[in-house]
Amino acid sequence: MSIATSKPVLVTGITGYVAAWVALSLLQKGYSVRGTVRSQAKADGFAKLSHFEKYVKDGKLTFTIIEDVATSDFSEALKDVEAVLHTASPFHLGGGDPEETYLKPAIDGTLNVVKAAHNAGTIKNLVITSSFAAVLSLDDPKLPFNGKVYTEADWNNCTFEQARTTDIPAFAYSASKKLAEKAAFDYQKEHNLEGKMHFAALNPPMVMGPAIQPLDKLDNLGESAGQVWKLVSGQWDKEIPPTGFPLFVDVRDLGEAHVLAMEKNIQGRVGVSGGNYDNQSILDLAHAKFPDECKATKGTPGSSKKDDPAVFKIDTTKAQKELGIKFRGHDETFTDAIRQLYDDRAAGKA
Repeated sequence: MSIATSKPVLVTGITGYVAAWVALSLLQKGYSVRGTVRSQAKADGFAKLSHFEKYVKDGKLTFTIIEDVATSDFSEALKDVEAVLHTASPFHLGGGDPEETYLKPAIDGTLNVVKAAHNAGTIKNLVITSSFAAVLSLDDPKLPFNGKVYTEADWNNCTFEQARTTDIPAFAYSASKKLAEKAAFDYQKEHNLEGKMHFAALNPPMVMGPAIQPLDKLDNLGESAGQVWKLVSGQWDKEIPPTGFPLFVDVRDLGEAHVLAMEKNIQGRVGVSGGNYDNQSILDLAHAKFPDECKATKGTPGSSKKDDPAVFKIDTTKAQKELGIKFRGHDETFTDAIRQLYDDRAAGKA
């Protein structure tokens, strides 16, 4: 298959968990990639990774410094670029002022990229990593057992004012993803860009699977992978918390989905998911697949609710039909994730 563009594809936040897989998917298909990093040191560290070293040497992977996605000038980064895959947005639930920590970075960062892409005049495709958080309304008291199958037509019902004054980090994060995504589509509509610059927003739930981005310590893992590590390393043995969002997508599939959305000129939202999981299903799998390595609690074996029909789901019809993607299932995703975590522990990263 011929590639969609011979020009470099800009990947924002390339050192991130999702972005690294986006970049690798592009490179493996023959694309040239230009990745944004916050510093030269970040670029140097990424360039040494085994997955990417050869592409750097071949000149297929280059870097450009963008210190702040929300405020930096993207004009140089976008030179000779026809496609932008924008993944750079914070995902953490550590708290802080809602507006400064969650809302402004996500909204301003997305709009800065969108405006820069528009002004560049050469961009044909813009793919944004949004979130299932932009789809799901958190005020449903039955969550996650509401029996609903969510589609691209569903939107989180939160408002900026509600998010600005909340003391719940998950609510502020969810609002930031909804408002950032909506701002991008509003900009496209206001500037009559439909058909001229395709806008796709992918809406993944919890992103799971093996990591290929730089990692010194397992304690520095991101929110989703970090939860799996705490579970299978026994850090949560005293009290296993409830599973907040029991839906996942494999990070490798999400990386590929970004590329496919670009290649197929996808417009609009796309729900992506490999299915349901919960903390008990991960423990069951860890003990079954890694009996020697897994010293964590067994919890209550067999009590997983991941197959309960009442647990919410994502309709992935659009992704399967328009992207042509087949999602990895629960056991493949979490087996590969857990194996890497234990390998990293053995390598002294714990």
